[in-house]
Amino acid sequence: MSLVAVIGTRLDVYSLFYAAWLCYFYNRERKGIARVWKGFVVFITVLLPIQYLMCVGIPPGICTDYPWAGEMDPELREWLFFPDFVKPPESYKIVSECYGELCVCVCVHYCSRYF
Repeated sequence: MSLVAVIGTRLDVYSLFYAAWLCYFYNRERKGIARVWKGFVVFITVLLPIQYLMCVGIPPGICTDYPWAGEMDPELREWLFFPDFVKPPESYKIVSECYGELCVCVCVHYCSRYF
C-alpha cells in the first residue's frame, strides 16, 4: 500500500522505478518476495539520500550552473527530478517515500522472523 502512495505522490521517473518493483512483487509468493526484500530496502535506502541531495542542491558558489539549466524543458527537468537553482525539486515528494521506507523496514523484520 505504501508503494502505491509513493507512486501516486511522486509521478516522476522515480515512480517508474517503484512501479517496476511493485509489478515484480505482484505475482510472487511470500518466500520469493522475502528473498529480494532486502535488495528493495537497499534500493530505497540508497535512493532516498540521493533524492534529498537533489532537493537541497549544491551551493551556488561551487558550480556556475547545471548542464541542463538552459536548454532543457522545465517540465522534463521536474519529471526527471533534476536539481535547479531557480526552481528546486519539490521536497514534499520525498515525505511519502520516508514513510514507505519505514514500512519496508518493518517488513524486513517480519520477513526475517517468519521466513
